[in-house]
Amino acid sequence: MEHDQALKALNLVASTPAPDLNHPDVQNLNDEKWSADLLARTVADETSRQRLISALSAFVEQNKFAGICVDFEEPPLEAQANLLVFMKELQTCSSRVAGWWYSSAVWIPMNGSTKSTERLLTI
Repeated sequence: MEHDQALKALNLVASTPAPDLNHPDVQNLNDEKWSADLLARTVADETSRQRLISALSAFVEQNKFAGICVDFEEPPLEAQANLLVFMKELQTCSSRVAGWWYSSAVWIPMNGSTKSTERLLTI
């Protein structure tokens, strides 16, 4: 009897997503290295940004995730303004789609700070 109850409890936990834990990381990691080029291409223009946002939205909904954590590292200086636009567009999208959220962790070297860098840090 105890075994049956334990199995029921385990199945319930496995079938019930935990909203605060059920969110994958989205990273610009490629072959165990941060890919600044990949990040720059991904946020370079509106078409690329919207393609990524659509893919992320579909991924969250299909897998019933609570949201995503965006963890982009070492964005090149020339991509930082576009990254800021992407983060704002993602925020707008996630607030329109009921039930999911995103958090972000963007690491930017502080040597040679720019206005884009300062704005990214305040999102």
